[in-house]
Amino acid sequence: MTMRRPVNPCRIVASIHHYCTMATPSPPPPLPMSSPKSRFEDSLTLEGLREKIEHFADDRDWHKFHTPRNLLLAMTGEVGEVCECFQWRGDDGQDVDGWSAEDKEHLGEELSDVLIYLVRLAGQTPSRIT
Repeated sequence: MTMRRPVNPCRIVASIHHYCTMATPSPPPPLPMSSPKSRFEDSLTLEGLREKIEHFADDRDWHKFHTPRNLLLAMTGEVGEVCECFQWRGDDGQDVDGWSAEDKEHLGEELSDVLIYLVRLAGQTPSRIT
């Protein structure tokens, strides 16, 4: 379920090649991460990110699956994956800076998944939070 790629939720639309070939509408898989050499865009706003995520879902006709309930459940699963990054590490005081590059990357991927679902959920609520 987790894709192993560098993280950047700001370039979601351009970076998702895996799902572009889906021919038939089906429940969408988790929203994926970003392109290999990505960086945050200085000028992208939260509203801009919300629009990119919305356009991505529009292009795939995923709105029927992106109900607030489904988005919340998917986000909860992603929060669980963030928790797994910390599980069994103990309480030795080591912060994330002491983690391997691979572990940091994985944590970033999972945090990005949570952010994507959170932004999508906020955009689906009646009093849209932007």
